[in-house]
Parts: sequence; structure tokens; C-alpha cells
Amino acid sequence: MFGVLSIIFSSVVLLGSALGLLGTLASSALAGAGNMVPDADKAAELNAMLAPMARVYQGLGLESLILFLMSVLLLAIGIGQLRYRAWARRWSVYWAVAGLACVVLLVVISWTRCLGSSRRTGSRCPSWARCPAWSAGSSPSSPSSFTRRTRR
Repeated sequence: MFGVLSIIFSSVVLLGSALGLLGTLASSALAGAGNMVPDADKAAELNAMLAPMARVYQGLGLESLILFLMSVLLLAIGIGQLRYRAWARRWSVYWAVAGLACVVLLVVISWTRCLGSSRRTGSRCPSWARCPAWSAGSSPSSPSSFTRRTRR
């Protein structure tokens, strides 16, 4: 039973992480895209905009690589579990411990590569509370305009 689940889950994650690796390879051209513009000012502006995006995609590629390797290992373990191999029982416990360590590693990568790059560039996540035009209550979804409409 666990062998079948290991094979199914590892196959799904293997497919997703392989697509993530392909996407990372395709987006690796972002780092040098600004050099193709002949105007120096526009090239500098484009590089300033694309450098954080390239950093995010590198982080996603690193996460995809980790998930790909863990999925390949889980697929091998699942095949061993189906064949009732003693090593598969031991390795499934090792894989579980490594999986927990990988979760921590993926969080660190996401925090440093993805979230850290938006903080360094000064960009913020969009929120109606931070937008000066919406803070006056002009947004139909803002709580202040909602309370004003219901109290009337």
C-alpha cells in the first residue's frame, strides 16, 4: 500500500519539479536581457527591473531541483516497498527525515531568494491598506467603506 502511494506521490511531484526545472532554464535568460538593448539608460533600467526577477527564478529552480532529487529517491523507495525489500523500509525512514530537513531548506530558500529580493528592491506586496487612494475608503472592498455603507 505504501509503495503505491510513494510511487504516485513521487511521480506527481517529479513531473511538477521537472517542469519547474525547464521553466527555470527558460527564464535564465532574464539576467542578460538588459544587455540586448542598445540604449544604455534603458539597459540599466531593464537590468534593475529584471535582476530581482532572475533571482526569484533561480530560487525557484533550486527548489525544483531539490524536489526533483527527493522525488527520484522516493520513486526508487516506492518500487522497493512494492517488492518488500528490507532496504526500502530503512530508506523510507531516512527519506522522511530528509524530507523534513528539505522543508526547512525550501522555506529558507523561499525566504532569502524570493521574499528577500522584493524587500531589497523596495517593492511591497499590494494591499488596500497601504494604497493612499484606497485608504480614504474609495475601495468597495475596504472595511471602512463597508462599515459606512452598513451604518447608514
